[in-house]
Amino acid sequence: MKDHDENLFEEIGGVVTISLVVDKFCSMLLKDKRINTYFKNVDVDRLKRMQTSFLCSVSGGPPYNGQSMRSAHKRLLDLKDKHFDAILENLDKAMEQATSKQISYEHRKKLLCLAEFARSDVLGK
Repeated sequence: MKDHDENLFEEIGGVVTISLVVDKFCSMLLKDKRINTYFKNVDVDRLKRMQTSFLCSVSGGPPYNGQSMRSAHKRLLDLKDKHFDAILENLDKAMEQATSKQISYEHRKKLLCLAEFARSDVLGK
């Protein structure tokens, strides 16, 4: 799987593309009424750095350099599956909209599946 992940990171454009996606993604999260309350008083620049690091890592790029998903989200006691679904929905839209070199449907689905692995830790399950 590691070879596949490394290919995904390169195929979607590496850190440059992921950074563009994360900029759009974070903007969408802050506007989405289903989840934006979870981002009040959040350092947006830090959020972008952590999201970029996470997405680079799961797609086969440089390793993630933040707290574990469980530790980073433990204060969000009422975070539910519907919220995680909204986050993934926004990530998909951001990948579709953020770059002039559109990330293919297949690559978007692969990255969403990789991000899905964090669900249980983010939700504290």
